[in-house]
Amino acid sequence: MAGEVCRDTPEPTLGAYGLRLACGGVPGGHLLGPALPQWPEVRVQTMPEGAEPELADALRHPHDANWISKDIALQTLGDGARVLCRRDPAVATLFISDTALLSHVEHQWINVVGMIYSAWLGREALHAGAFSTTQGAWGVVAEREGGKSSTLASLATFDHGIVADDLAVVESNVVFAGPRQIDLRLDAADWLQGLSKLAVSKLALSRGATRRRLALLPIPPTSTLVGWIFLTWGAEVALRTIPPSQRFVRLTRALALRPHVGSPKRLMELAELPGWELVRPRNLDFFFEGLGLVQDLVGD
Repeated sequence: MAGEVCRDTPEPTLGAYGLRLACGGVPGGHLLGPALPQWPEVRVQTMPEGAEPELADALRHPHDANWISKDIALQTLGDGARVLCRRDPAVATLFISDTALLSHVEHQWINVVGMIYSAWLGREALHAGAFSTTQGAWGVVAEREGGKSSTLASLATFDHGIVADDLAVVESNVVFAGPRQIDLRLDAADWLQGLSKLAVSKLALSRGATRRRLALLPIPPTSTLVGWIFLTWGAEVALRTIPPSQRFVRLTRALALRPHVGSPKRLMELAELPGWELVRPRNLDFFFEGLGLVQDLVGD
């Protein structure tokens, strides 16, 4: 059975994470932004589960359900979906048992494709976000449920451009734009409705009504990375510098792909950028106090 793939259309001009993505009718294309012509192209196609023998072959790989080799990778998504990526030719195949669920994983396949092909291209992919300032982009790193998406959504309402939310793909000192959306957990969206500029009730439900989606404004395809902000919860609001050794440890913990297939030297170079730790209690009032400290730091 042939997969649904964009084959006879003009060269793709949209993309994310430093890739031109030719996704045809695969859901998620509306989340992409402008792509530079020199970016590598990846063709994306969908295929029903079990329609191609190569998926069964890939599932017999001796390692975990998620794995990457020098020329092929398999990653699982939610709702029983899988993405099979091939390096050459660069084709990513999305397998899903129920095509009605494609919209539930539209952001996930973009992130997975960005993560896998970044590894093959020698880039670093981190579970992090980034926002733009007049000086450049600041990376935002947090543990799971550490307030990263909430912080970035709030910064967006204060007119900061959001480079990426779920995944930060970095090459040298350049961070690439991600999908143009932030998916907030329902409790986080409700928690942020105290910010008058964010009309939470008007945010569209996404991921099978488990998230509320904040659409992001367009942003340049690339930004210069100038520093890191590491989010943590604590008893008091504080913003303090942390040394390169700690920044390296935290960036290592934030790697999107494990085991790490990149270069420790590249991570060490990223850790040399200025780094600050923002500590704040899990309280809306303190949350915005911490956000003010960030705005004072970046000078916008």
